[in-house]
Amino acid sequence: MENAITSTEAPGHVATEQPGEPERPSLRGRFERLLQPVTLLVLLALLPPLLMARRVHQAAQLNYQDYWPSMLRIANPDGSLHLRGIFTYQNEHPFVIPQTVFYLDAKLLQGTNHELGYFSWLMGLVSLGLLWLLFPRSWSPLTRGLLLLASSMVLFCPSGAWNFVRGMSGVAWLTANVFALLAVLLATRRRTVLAVLACAVALLTYGTGFGAPVAIIVVALLNRDKRWRWLLPLGLLLGAVVVYAATSQGGTSGAHGHDPALLTQTFLTNIATMWEPAGGSPGLLIGAAGLAVLVWCALRYWALRDSLAELIPWWGVAVYSLAASALISLGRSQTFDGNGAQGRYVSLSALFWIALAVIAIRLVSQPRELVARGLAAAAAVLVFWGASPSVFANAIAQAPGQDLAAAGLRYGAASPFATNVYQPQQQAARLQKMGDYPFSSDYSPGCGLKPDATVDLSRVRSLPAGMFPKFGVLDGDTVTGDVREVNGWIFRLGHPTECAILVDPSGKVVGAGSAKIQRSDVAAIASNYPPNAGFEAVTPAANTDATLLLGFDDGFFTLPPSATPPPADATPAGK
Repeated sequence: MENAITSTEAPGHVATEQPGEPERPSLRGRFERLLQPVTLLVLLALLPPLLMARRVHQAAQLNYQDYWPSMLRIANPDGSLHLRGIFTYQNEHPFVIPQTVFYLDAKLLQGTNHELGYFSWLMGLVSLGLLWLLFPRSWSPLTRGLLLLASSMVLFCPSGAWNFVRGMSGVAWLTANVFALLAVLLATRRRTVLAVLACAVALLTYGTGFGAPVAIIVVALLNRDKRWRWLLPLGLLLGAVVVYAATSQGGTSGAHGHDPALLTQTFLTNIATMWEPAGGSPGLLIGAAGLAVLVWCALRYWALRDSLAELIPWWGVAVYSLAASALISLGRSQTFDGNGAQGRYVSLSALFWIALAVIAIRLVSQPRELVARGLAAAAAVLVFWGASPSVFANAIAQAPGQDLAAAGLRYGAASPFATNVYQPQQQAARLQKMGDYPFSSDYSPGCGLKPDATVDLSRVRSLPAGMFPKFGVLDGDTVTGDVREVNGWIFRLGHPTECAILVDPSGKVVGAGSAKIQRSDVAAIASNYPPNAGFEAVTPAANTDATLLLGFDDGFFTLPPSATPPPADATPAGK
C-alpha cells in the first residue's frame, strides 16, 4: 500500500500556520506604525480637547444665567416635567433640544455646569469628526492629518472656552453646529431626506440653525442635483420662518439696528471673533480680509468648478457659518453697538475660517502639503496666543460668584443672587426636589467638607492680630433682609485661602461662600498681593451667633478683632 503521508514532516505533526496566512506584525512593526506622521497628528489633535476638558473640570459647578429661566419653564415646582415648556423660546431662539438636554441632565444626573460642559465638549468632538469626514478623500493622509490638527486647535481654542466652561451655552451653539455639519455631509452624499431631518433638528436647537437649510440648498445647487433636492430644504426653511414669525414674541435684546454700516461692522467683527475676541478695529480688518479671500475663491472655483467637486461640502460649511453670523449680526447689532464679538460666537467664526482654509488650500497653485503645514503652524500660534489670561479670563470671571450663589441656594440665603440665578427661591425648591446641585451629594462648601459637616473648634486658631489691616480686612458683617453676609480679604504668603465658611457654636457649618473673589483694590496695594484675595460667605439672618472660619492648607482660622476696621473706616471696599 502506498504511503499516504507525502509530507516531509513527521507523522503526528500539526501545522501551526495555514498556507497564505498573513504574518502578524511584530511589536517593533506596531511601534513604527504608531510613529507614522499621520498617527502622530491624530494623537496631537486630541491634545486641545483634553486641555479644554481640564478647563471644564476646573469651572464652577453651578449653572449660569440663561440656564435658569429654562428650568422654570420646563420643570414644575415638584421637579416633574412641564412638557409645554420644552417648546418655548429662549431669548427668542428655538430651544427645544437644549431644554430637553437640560431637563434630562437635571432629572437623571445632578444638573451641574460640569455635566453640561462635558456634553458641549462631546459636541465639539463630534464636530471635529464630521470635519474629518468632509475633508477631500483625494488629499493625502498627511494633508488631512494636518488639517485635523489645525481644526482641533481652532475648535477648542481658549478664546472659545465660553461654550465649554459655561456648558449651558455650548449645549445650544455647538449642538446646532453638529446638526448643520451633519446635514451638509448627508446632502453631499445625496441623502437629502436625512439631511433635511438634520436641518430640522438644527432649527429646533438654536436660531443659528436657520443657516443649515441654506447650506444644503447651496450644496444641492452646486452638485447640480434634481430640483427636489433643493426645493425640499427650501420648503423647510420657509415653513420654519412662517412658524417662527407666528409664534415668537420678538427680540428681547432691544430693537434691531437698521443702519447698514452698523450691521456690516457687527458682521465683520463676528466672523473675526476667533482672531480678535475683543471686537476692536483689527476685527473689522480681519473680517473684511476673510470675505475678500472668500470672494476670490468663489470666482476661481466657478471657473474651475467641474474639477473641484470635493470643495462642494466646504462651500456648504462656509455658507452655514456666514448665514448664522448674519442672523446674529441682525439681532445684536444695536445691542452691542456694532461689536459682534462674544465668547460664545467663536465656534461659528472657527467654522468659517476652517472652511475658507480648505477652499483656499485647494485653489492656490503651490503644493497643498506646504500650505497645510503652514496652516497647522498658524493654528498652533493661535492656540498659544489665545491662552493669554486676558482672553480666557472673561469666560471664568464669574466662577467665584457662582460658588457664592450655590452656597446661598444650599443654606437658604439665596435672595441676594438674583443676578446669578433667575428667581433663586423658586429655583431652590425645584433643585431640592430633584436632588440637583447644590442639593446633590457632591456639593461641598469648600476645604473638602460636606454641607452638614461639623468642624472641631478646639483645633481652630486665630490669625495673628499684627496681620491686620496690612494683610487683610473684614470689610463687613451685615444683615440685609433674610440674609447675613460677611466679606473681606486676606493674604497669607504661601497659604492661599481655600474656603470661607460660617459655623454655629457647636461647629456645624451653617453658611459658606467663596474665598477667591476678585478684588482690584487689593491688587493695587502691592504687586505681590493676589487679585483674588477676597472672601465672602452667606447664611440666614437668624444665624447671628455664627462664626466666620477661613480655611487654609494648614487648618482653619478665625479673624481677630483687629481685622475689623474702626467705624470711621468701615465703608466696605469695592469688590
